Amino acid sequence: MKVPWFARNRSTSAVGLAVHLRISEIIHADGRGGFEPDLSLPASAGRDALIKSALAWLAMPKGHAVERRLLPAVAQPIGERGYAETDFPSLEHRLLAAFRVWGVINYFFPYRDLIAEDWEGVLREFLPRFHMAADATAYAMTIAEMVTRTRDSHCFVRSAKLDEFLGVAPPAVRVRMIEGTPVVTDVYDQAVARLDVGDVVIAVDGVDVKARLTMLSRYHSASTPQALEMMVTARLLCGPDGSATTLTVRGSDEELKEVKLPRAMANWELMVAQRSGEILKVLPGNIGYADLDRLPVAWVDDMFERFKDTKAIIFDIRGYPHGTAWAIAPRLTDRSGVAGALFERPIVSADVISSAELEHARFVSGAEAALQGVGMKRGGLNATCSSCGAERIGRAQLLMMALITHSHSALRSGGTSGMARPSPRREGSIRNLGDSASALVA
Repeated sequence: MKVPWFARNRSTSAVGLAVHLRISEIIHADGRGGFEPDLSLPASAGRDALIKSALAWLAMPKGHAVERRLLPAVAQPIGERGYAETDFPSLEHRLLAAFRVWGVINYFFPYRDLIAEDWEGVLREFLPRFHMAADATAYAMTIAEMVTRTRDSHCFVRSAKLDEFLGVAPPAVRVRMIEGTPVVTDVYDQAVARLDVGDVVIAVDGVDVKARLTMLSRYHSASTPQALEMMVTARLLCGPDGSATTLTVRGSDEELKEVKLPRAMANWELMVAQRSGEILKVLPGNIGYADLDRLPVAWVDDMFERFKDTKAIIFDIRGYPHGTAWAIAPRLTDRSGVAGALFERPIVSADVISSAELEHARFVSGAEAALQGVGMKRGGLNATCSSCGAERIGRAQLLMMALITHSHSALRSGGTSGMARPSPRREGSIRNLGDSASALVA
């Protein structure tokens, strides 16, 4: 396991052998930690028993892991409140949500350096929008749009109000983008008349299709243009469950026509499979073909046995594979130690947090309590911070500090784990953002 720079020590022996030793221990959120051997045998075991046990261990699935031991005493992370009482929280809580989104990405996102935009600038841009959100839908849309700035397909926002705005139920029709144009590729309800495969969608419920695609793109985070295109196309025809949509399409005869289609949540089940036909087959020319959108892990060994004498294998990855990568990848090379995928999780500690930020966290250690009490009166709190000398703290700045307090409580308790690149220091950045935010509501 890669050891972070702040948790290791380098020692050089008299013979010039350099050894890197861990001098700190990762404590996982479940209170477990340390290292355990993959295999343990008594000291009395003979050579034959050792070899037999080692061979048996090597034959086990590579995903096998030894359970870590429970450490005797561990400080647990302080869980953050969800504030689920309302789908349109107060101004103070809306600003807290903005800082939470910013903070979790700023400190814990492993690919923070790959975000092209200035992440602090994103916070400054969105704080006024959180402030001005007029209702629950506008609030949900603001969160979703802020999250899209991560440009990460695995950043999701789930909200009943957002679903209501974007639509949850499709008609029994699949549409794909072909050369930048939405085209009907499957019609699952044969009772639908006057709609054919190949028809080009021009408008949805009277809204130009390009305008609707642009609108949907604002609320979906995607790592690539292709991923974004896939997400917004899936939502293109959606609306309330049980409603109907009117599509304007252009047929093969170049004539425009309108088609009314019922929407239903059950139609999603029709679109799970990307393709039909055989999952495994041998194509002309002795070429193996495997549809990874439908191939289960249990079939992988039989697949390679079937294709062992073919000239090549086509792995069709259109769709979403069912976890078969871990079983297939080791079979595609005769070398050992080849990395199929690398995952990183930031290990954040006080070493990478500025002293000013820590001082602010200590200064407002009771900020969450103040949020619920008299401390949230419009005038703010009358106190002095030894770090910046502020004598008056506005409501938004107090919320910002509450976020820091939550984050540092988790950091001190070892709430994060895994391999990491520690985040660089950002002296005073949070404090300055808090000053800007407090000006909005003070």
